[in-house]
Amino acid sequence: MLVVPVLDEKLALALAATSGADGARTAEASAAWEHHEDINTLLDELHAQGYTIAALEQSPASISLPAYRPTEKTALLIGREVEGIDPNLLSRCDIILEIPQYGEKESLNVVQATAIALYHLRTVRETSDPL
Repeated sequence: MLVVPVLDEKLALALAATSGADGARTAEASAAWEHHEDINTLLDELHAQGYTIAALEQSPASISLPAYRPTEKTALLIGREVEGIDPNLLSRCDIILEIPQYGEKESLNVVQATAIALYHLRTVRETSDPL
């Protein structure tokens, strides 16, 4: 699984979702990451490598995260805290995922949303009968 946080309109990081034996204390050392100057080039490269680009964003075109079954190669595009994902980048994604929420508040901060999405995507891929 690959996570692509958008740093600004052009920059991105590509993080391989891995886990180290020492947990959070060594997360930055155990997860492979790359800096990319141009996010559009990165998305082109990921598509060429067979990745499904999934955006985590609220949108009329989104599907509920629990309904999504990830492909073997999924790259999760994460937007910025307030602005979200630029519409031009969103249009380049294969699928838009949304975390269903109930009540008056209809947003989570980006760290919480990313953690929920990564947990779901990893769990669904690893289990034959996800909860």
